[in-house]
Amino acid sequence: MPTLQDVRDFCQTLPGTEEGTGVQFSIGVRRGSKLKGFCWVWLERPGAGGARQPNESVVGLRAPGLQAKEAILSTNPDWFQTDPHYDNYPAVLVILAKVPLEELHEMLIEAWKCQATPTAVKAFLQAADR
Repeated sequence: MPTLQDVRDFCQTLPGTEEGTGVQFSIGVRRGSKLKGFCWVWLERPGAGGARQPNESVVGLRAPGLQAKEAILSTNPDWFQTDPHYDNYPAVLVILAKVPLEELHEMLIEAWKCQATPTAVKAFLQAADR
């Protein structure tokens, strides 16, 4: 069962990644002066009107688009979910206790590719011979 530390460790192997400086876990890549997030801990709303709380057993991952998001969600509802907060936003929530580590790594690469520069993606894919 993957953990948030597994996510952090793997993301650090991807070119140009930086951990966010906020209170909650997030990882992104620089695009100009902005840190563009591709992975973050889910801020769950435990009750109606309650404040969001970090749920470190679930991470949000950037998806290439809304159609890709829907396709991902339909592939395995045990692994992936969404939240009304993410309506019309290309991201899925990944339940760490359910997703195999290798699948998680592939999802992290795909999320990273959504935010990394085209040059970084090309270099990464060539180096990995993908």
